[in-house]
This record gives sequence, C-alpha cells and structure tokens, in this order.
Amino acid sequence: MKNFIYSVYLFLFARPFFRKWNELLLRFGMKGLGLLNHQSFEASGEAFLLKTILQKYKPKNIFDVGANEGDYAQACLKLGYQGQIYCFEPHPKTFARLQQKFAQQANIQCVNKGLSAETQTAVIYDHVSAQGSEHATLYADTISQTHKSQIQQTEIQLISFDQWAKEAGIDNVDFFKIDIEGHELSALQGAKEWIETQKIAIMQIEFGETNIASRTFFRDIRSLLAPNYRLYRLLPQGVLEMNFANEYLHELFAFQNLVAVRKDINLFA
Repeated sequence: MKNFIYSVYLFLFARPFFRKWNELLLRFGMKGLGLLNHQSFEASGEAFLLKTILQKYKPKNIFDVGANEGDYAQACLKLGYQGQIYCFEPHPKTFARLQQKFAQQANIQCVNKGLSAETQTAVIYDHVSAQGSEHATLYADTISQTHKSQIQQTEIQLISFDQWAKEAGIDNVDFFKIDIEGHELSALQGAKEWIETQKIAIMQIEFGETNIASRTFFRDIRSLLAPNYRLYRLLPQGVLEMNFANEYLHELFAFQNLVAVRKDINLFA
C-alpha cells in the first residue's frame, strides 16, 4: 500500500511545476522532526529540555560550551537554578562582556578558552563588523560562504576538556551543553575519556549547516556517543529518539539540537 501511494505521488507531483510545493512539504517535515526550529529558545526545544533537566535530574553543575554573552546561563538563573555553571567562551571581546555580566554571580565561572580535541592556539573567524558575534567560528567558510560576510580573525586558546577538568579538579559533569559553530565533534573528542567512563550524564549538542564547513557527519558524533548514551533530537515540547533505521534521515545539515542521555538515566520517561 505504501509503495502504491509513493507511485501515485511520484506520478502526480514529481514535476518541475510542483517544486515549491515539494520544498514546502520538506520544510514542514523537517520542522516536525526537530530541524530548523531556531526562532526562539522555546521553539528550539531548549526551554523544554532545561526545565526537564532541572526538575527531574537536578544537576549540581552545568557546562555551557560556547557561552557567547551568557544567555543560556541567564536562562538557568531565571528558572531558579543555584548550582555551579561553567561558561566557556574563547573570543576575548565576547568573554569580556560575559565576565562583566556575571561579575557578581558567585556560582558562575567564566573560562576564556574554547574546547577542542587538543590544547593549542587557534584562530577564530567572525564578521568583520562584529566585536565577537554568536556566529564566531573556527571555520572561515561559515562566515564567508554561509553568512556571505567579510572575515576578521582573532587568536584564541583551545583546550581539551580532559585536560581542563583534570587541572580544575572536576570529577563529574551533570549537563554538558555544546554550541560552538561546527566544532562540536572536536570538543567531544577532547572529552573522550569522560564519555567512555560515562562521567558526563546528559549532553545537548547543536548540529547543522556549520558542520558542512567542519566536514562533520552525524555518524561521527553517533559513533562516539552511542555505546553509552541514548540519542534524541530535540522538539519544542519533547524529544524524538533516533533509531538509525534510515541513516539518511540523520545526515541533515539543518539547525537541530541533539540530546545524549546516559543509558542509566530515565530523563524522558
């Protein structure tokens, strides 16, 4: 029956005339699967996830990797969170604003470094007119090709999470949120020891168009996390567990938030 419906649809609508119609259906379908919902904190599902974690898991610490000016940390505070928040922001000008915002907030520690697979000095790219924007990235193509903008370069410091955690005396991570414009896989590789020993409980990882510039497939992230974590795509009011039966449905380079939950935690039960 399904093949018959496919055949009828192909006969009727697989024509140049219906291009806009088919593109519209594709966008609707993607939004229903948790993609392209970047319009707000609520639409992306981040508000739902954060509330769920605070209510059900009650984390003692939260790591905001790619904190920018601290909007995510501010959202945590507005929901009454009183635990420790570590905000990682490598861009010096953005970091200065982040640090100033939370100067009087004892439970927020701002770290002027980016996370990566290894410790090194690197260059971050941004719009030439910006003083540290949310688009700042380690991949020049994201600025020049995706955002069609002229580039400015700034030197930054990167560190692996394995090394930073050892130096900081951290022994567990309750919630690890990563939004670093295509460099997410490298940050996860720098936390490989923590992932393999399951010392990180819950992760939120942005994936999308920026991963084209970094040449990262979802399969790369899945291979690192799947042995010890259940993987979900975030919806505005819930999650969609990823079953990997049809891999082409996961290699979609459009804005989305992935959630990895350690298998012993029933966060969405």
